[in-house]
Amino acid sequence: MYKVLNAEYESVDTEKNLEDAIEVSPELLFKRPVILLDRQHYIYTEEQERHIVDLVFLDSEADELILVELKRGKLTEEHYNQIRRYIDNAHKSQLLRSFLGKGTKIRGILATVEECKFEPKDADISVCIVDKKQTIEVLKQLRNRCLESMTAAIG
Repeated sequence: MYKVLNAEYESVDTEKNLEDAIEVSPELLFKRPVILLDRQHYIYTEEQERHIVDLVFLDSEADELILVELKRGKLTEEHYNQIRRYIDNAHKSQLLRSFLGKGTKIRGILATVEECKFEPKDADISVCIVDKKQTIEVLKQLRNRCLESMTAAIG
């Protein structure tokens, strides 16, 4: 029972777990440096529908905005349609419009930790299978930091 209670938790249970890991270690998703512009970014359509993009990055070298939609399971056509709506409505976001107005390109990434063979229809949307083991290692580091902070606050 002691082993079970004190074992390292090794799982990516939610999209938020994946989002937390990528926020602190964007290299899980990107090969070159990027800047996180926003997390849980709202985009409203003219019909006042609210769309929430998980992560928004800027690749300064490529002059490109990257909208990231994270999924815990296998990717589907519905997920593709979701990121497509985000890209199509990006100009309605004040933050994104400021970049797009200067000629910055935009693209989307559908990311998951589950192996899948989903192929998006458009060249401006790509799929990324994030390494689950590396993600778990980042999450363990985050959990340890949180425990250390709580211990320091108590102690």
